[in-house]
Amino acid sequence: ARRFFADVAVAALRDEGVTRVSLLNDGRSALQAQLRIRVLDVDGRQLHQQQQAVTLAAQAATWATAADPGALGRMATGDLSREWGYRASLDLLHEDPAIDAIVCANDLIALGALDAAHRLGLPVPDRLAVTGFDDISVATACRPTLTTVRQPWAQISSTMVDMVLDVVAGIPREPVVLPTTLVVRATA
Repeated sequence: ARRFFADVAVAALRDEGVTRVSLLNDGRSALQAQLRIRVLDVDGRQLHQQQQAVTLAAQAATWATAADPGALGRMATGDLSREWGYRASLDLLHEDPAIDAIVCANDLIALGALDAAHRLGLPVPDRLAVTGFDDISVATACRPTLTTVRQPWAQISSTMVDMVLDVVAGIPREPVVLPTTLVVRATA
């Protein structure tokens, strides 16, 4: 079963007592996945992979309604930038001041959420928890340090090479889901 990127972070936040999670999602991820897959268009796999990529937005909506019926109203979709994360966080926190956690699709969006919390005078993590995704180097350089989900990049790279070589050799491959790790730091 495929997991949604926010599952690991939200489960940990719920264990800490968080009740009103907001999700800042990357609206371009489906398009970016389609563009990457066009390069690997071998034996009809492009159509299957594109259909899978298009479901990312639907997956976010399904996740939100299953995790919290009101969560759809606390979701925003934009780009992967710190600036967008800042603007989206300000908007969501003005619309719903009871939000106590913002889960972000990447670490740059999360940095924008931290900027918004600072501007609004919301102490992190005491009043607002923030999590990112990717564990980029700036996650440990910001203050407070960012709680984030780490992807196994070495394993992703080697698996991708193996899959491409198999597809080129005509060996069918099933999608692979690799484990992620929640890196708990000072923002959650």
